[in-house]
Amino acid sequence: MRSDELKNIIMTMTDAELITMLSDGKDVYQPGIYDLYVNEAKRRKIELTNEKYEEVKNDQNKRENWNIIRLGYALAVLGGFLGIITAIYILTKKIRNTKNELVYKFEQQMRKHGTYIIVLNCGMMIFWIAFFRKLIYFIF
Repeated sequence: MRSDELKNIIMTMTDAELITMLSDGKDVYQPGIYDLYVNEAKRRKIELTNEKYEEVKNDQNKRENWNIIRLGYALAVLGGFLGIITAIYILTKKIRNTKNELVYKFEQQMRKHGTYIIVLNCGMMIFWIAFFRKLIYFIF
């Protein structure tokens, strides 16, 4: 990709996208590309602070966490064991924070969804077993 094409792409990015790209760090990019991101941020007068980077990372993590919860609900409706495994993951997953302490990956509100997913999954398993049992009796 040519340099002017890359500059045009960078200029069309939103501020949040630009900060996300910068938060990845200089080591991720080829030489000179990170500097293009920094120059664009300076041109837009975006403050490049650690707090800003952390805020963007937290927003990304929350979106990823909600996607896992949505996946859990979808699997629960299907009534399989993957829904239960996803719910247990949501309820129990721990990570180390910046102070090297073990904390839950999902906030309390999100962990409640893990419980709801288990209950929904169990209900759907009972429903699907009853449904297929009646279907088999109906066919034969």
